[in-house]
Amino acid sequence: MMRKKPAIIFFVVLLVAAAFLRFWKLSQRSVFDFDQETLAWSAKRILVDKDPPLLGMKAGPVDVFIGPGMYYIYSFVYFFSRMDPIGANIFAVLMGLITMSVLFYTAKVIYSVSEALIASLIYAFSFVISGFDRLAWLLAPIMLISLLIILLSYLFMKRKEKIFLYLLLFVLGFSFHSHFTALFYYFIVLLYFLWCGFPKLTRKDILLSLLILIFWFSPLIVFELKYDFLNTKGVIKLFSTVAESTNYFNRFKDLWRYTLENQARIFFSQFYKFNKLSTTLTVIPLVFLLTRLFDKKENFLSRLFFLFIIFPILAFLFYPGNVPEYYFILNFPVLILISSRMIVYFYRRFCCFRVPLILFLTAFPIVNFQDILKDSFPAFSLVDKKAAVKFIVRNAGQRSFNYGFSGEMGFNTGFEYLFYYFKNQPSKQNEDLKYTIVVPADYLEKKVDFKAGNIGVIINEEAEKH
Repeated sequence: MMRKKPAIIFFVVLLVAAAFLRFWKLSQRSVFDFDQETLAWSAKRILVDKDPPLLGMKAGPVDVFIGPGMYYIYSFVYFFSRMDPIGANIFAVLMGLITMSVLFYTAKVIYSVSEALIASLIYAFSFVISGFDRLAWLLAPIMLISLLIILLSYLFMKRKEKIFLYLLLFVLGFSFHSHFTALFYYFIVLLYFLWCGFPKLTRKDILLSLLILIFWFSPLIVFELKYDFLNTKGVIKLFSTVAESTNYFNRFKDLWRYTLENQARIFFSQFYKFNKLSTTLTVIPLVFLLTRLFDKKENFLSRLFFLFIIFPILAFLFYPGNVPEYYFILNFPVLILISSRMIVYFYRRFCCFRVPLILFLTAFPIVNFQDILKDSFPAFSLVDKKAAVKFIVRNAGQRSFNYGFSGEMGFNTGFEYLFYYFKNQPSKQNEDLKYTIVVPADYLEKKVDFKAGNIGVIINEEAEKH
C-alpha cells in the first residue's frame, strides 16, 4: 500500500494534469448551444428581471420538468462572470475537479489508496470525461451527485450514524434539480436499503427526512398544486408510453450494449474505431462486479453498484424517447470504481497480470493526453459565435439593425443572448441595416463579409448604402 504523503502528492499531480486538460483553450473548445443559452437566459431572468422560476428545464418528450435549483446556481456563476457565458464553462471545469477529488476520497474510504489513485488517474485522463467536464449544462454535477450518494449510503449502512442519512437525503433532494434521470437515484437507494436491511428510524428521523425532501421539492409542489399535478402526470406518461410493437428483449439488449459502450468510452478515446473490441473488453469489469456480489466483505458496495447499473436499464425499457449515452452519465463513477477495484484485485492476486496492467496504466494517460490535445475544436464554438456577434455590433455602430439566420436546423442557438451580452440587441422593426448569420458559412454558397470558424456573416445590400 502506498504511503499517505506520496499518495497525496501523486493525486495533486493528477489533479493539476486534469485541470490543464480541461482549461486548455477552453474558450475555443466551449459550445454555446440550446442548453447553454437556456441557462444564460435563466440567469438573466433571476439576476436582471428579478423573476425567480419555480421550474427547471423541460425534460423528455412529454411535460416533465425538473427543479429550478441549477438555474439558481448558474445565476451565481453568471453574476461573478458579469453575464459572460464562459463563466459557466469555468464553473463546469471546477465542478469536474471537485468530482475528481470526491472520487479519490470515496475510493479511499470504501477500498484503499491504491484504488483511489487509479480511479483518479482514469478520471483525470479520460477523453470523454474531460469533454463532459467542459460542458456548461445541467448535468455538470451529476457524477458528483452519484459519488456522494455512493459514499453516504455506504457510510450510513456501515456506521449506522443518522447524520449520513440526512446528508444523503439532502443530496437526493437536490439531484432532481439537475436532470430527470435523477429519479433513478430514489429507487436505487430505496432498493439498496431494502436489500441490505434498513436501519431502524425514530419518528423524529422520519419527520426530519421528510422536511429535507420537502425543502427541495417545494417549488415543484407549488407548481403541482397550481397546475393539477401536471409534472406527476408527465412522469407517469413518460415511462408508460411505449409502442405496442416494442420488443422488450431486443430493447434490453440495446440498453445493455449502451452501458458497455459507455464503459468503453471512459477508457478508449478512439472508441468508434474499435467499438466491438473495446465493448467486449468492458464486459470484464461488470462480470467482476457480479462475482463481488457473493463476497461478504464487499457485497454491500457490490449491491449498490449493481443497482446503479441495472435499474436505469430496466427503467428505460419503458421510456418512449431516444436514449442518448449521456443519460447513463450517472453510472460513470460506478464504472470507474469497479474498474479500479478490479485492477488492484487482479494485480495483487495474479502475478501474470501485473505487467499488462502496468503497461495499460502507463499507456492510458499518454494516449488520452495526446488525443485530448489533438482533438478538433467544435465547428460553432462560443468564441466563434462571440466573434460573429461582435462584428455585427461594431459594424452597426449606433444604427438600428436586425438580423436573420440561414443555416442548418438547430444551429441558430446562442446568438440572441450574445447580442444581449454585448449590449446591442437587434431591433424588432424592419430596419434598413440587416445582417444574415450563415451556419455553416458556405450554406448559401455565397461570399460572406465576415467569417469566424465556420460561422459567416453577410451584410445585406441595404446596409452597404450607409
